[in-house]
Amino acid sequence: MALRCRDTERIWISIFVIFLAVLAGITCPSLAQLAYSSDSLKPGSASLNVLTESEKAGGWRLLFDGKTTRGWRGFRRQDFPAECWRVEKGCLHLTPS
Repeated sequence: MALRCRDTERIWISIFVIFLAVLAGITCPSLAQLAYSSDSLKPGSASLNVLTESEKAGGWRLLFDGKTTRGWRGFRRQDFPAECWRVEKGCLHLTPS
């Protein structure tokens, strides 16, 4: 069975896309490595969820303080669904049902 020109073109495009994906994986650090490249920004670090003085002056507020669910509420609820979520080690976890 002979390959048509269009089929050959698709094969070469596929090979090229795979080559680019492999090349990107070899030459570029992962997002996790970029996000946590500093020791002060590793998960569990006290400074991970802290506003700078300039952010505070600009009116920024943290969505989650890492300790409580203060200010949070459930979808179409007036309160927080504590039966579904818990705060543990600075993270918000979904409780398995």
